[in-house]
Amino acid sequence: MQSADGFIVTAWQNNVQILSNDGGTSSGISVGTGFDDGNWHHIAFTWQRNTPNGFKSYLDGELVEQRQSSDTPLPAFSSGIYLGSMVLSNLQTVRSMKYASGLSHAPRQKYGLAYAMNSVCPKRDCLPTTSSIRA
Repeated sequence: MQSADGFIVTAWQNNVQILSNDGGTSSGISVGTGFDDGNWHHIAFTWQRNTPNGFKSYLDGELVEQRQSSDTPLPAFSSGIYLGSMVLSNLQTVRSMKYASGLSHAPRQKYGLAYAMNSVCPKRDCLPTTSSIRA
């Protein structure tokens, strides 16, 4: 985790939150409920600096929550990025993009990457292979 400016995606008591170092103005936003059902889900957030509803979260391509974003830039990630901790699962795809794609890219990723053959795939059956990970 970044020690200064940064973002954390965390889960507790069946609730995922995207927490931000948002200039001290606010807390995180939720990604909703229903993600802890034994199936893969697409969780995304978008950030547009200093904009009404500029901080948004999505679950499986659907907008869950949005709020004002602060005038705080995204971190440069000069000290590294850490993914995962105490997770009984596999991360199949992680992306950081310079444009807000949240809703428009989620359906393609939902059915092309995290899910197989347009159906829900239980975690235990969805082990990634090099052919299933796309750029």
